[in-house]
Amino acid sequence: MGKNLAKSKTIFFFCDGGSCRKAGSEQSIRSARAHLRNKGLWDETHTIKTRCNGRCEDAPTWIVQQGGYWYKKVSPDKGKKIIDAHCEYQCPLVSELLFYDGQLHVDSEDERRPPKQPSFKLIYDEELGEGFKAKGFHSDQYLYPLFLFLKENPGNTRIVLPDYRSFDFSNLQSIDYTDAYQIKFHFGDNEEDIVRLVIALVPKTGPLNLIDQRVSACEYFIKSSTDHKTIRLRDKNGHKLATIEIPSSDYAIWQYCLKIQLNNATSPKITEGV
Repeated sequence: MGKNLAKSKTIFFFCDGGSCRKAGSEQSIRSARAHLRNKGLWDETHTIKTRCNGRCEDAPTWIVQQGGYWYKKVSPDKGKKIIDAHCEYQCPLVSELLFYDGQLHVDSEDERRPPKQPSFKLIYDEELGEGFKAKGFHSDQYLYPLFLFLKENPGNTRIVLPDYRSFDFSNLQSIDYTDAYQIKFHFGDNEEDIVRLVIALVPKTGPLNLIDQRVSACEYFIKSSTDHKTIRLRDKNGHKLATIEIPSSDYAIWQYCLKIQLNNATSPKITEGV
């Protein structure tokens, strides 16, 4: 029988993402659950393991509800104190808080700087010619939204593979991202109409072919002579995996790229003689 949630007064969310696991989250979680059971608090609490909570610099992290209390660097001993504070005294362990609902800042000793806004630089590219290039973000947290946007707003944009096969996004039937690492684009019913890209982070212990094929660079390029835009995806060795060609007429797509994909970057002004 599952936990009776109606009796759960306090909920503990234990981050168990990669950084937290490396920092010892599993030991803290096991200790916490044992402590809850031995203290007779099991039935009035609920514990949930989560994936990454987005605060890797403060690993391991916990979130406690009610109140939206975030805790940092939770060791087994610290975890027991957090549990006692909330369950026995109905108050947070203030000295170990990272954040709570209503706080105006995050109390972290290891706060990371926000990602820099990409900027365009004038270059000559052997494949694309003269133009402006910016390095975009290549994680699946950026690429998957990009692909979903292009499916819903295809314009005249297309994807071109290294073997010169090209597919118009207006013909995209579906996107399948149920695999752990690989995304599939179905442009038709045949095998040759399926485009595959590895966009999720592959662990070092994962299959070597997936590690080598993962998208590790995403470049945004504006051709000076035509104002034609290209997004080029490369693997860790610099080999091209695919390009996404955006005609200058697809203004809305490019504005989306500048705002969402490039963190409100400014598109360089193309002038004659550049």
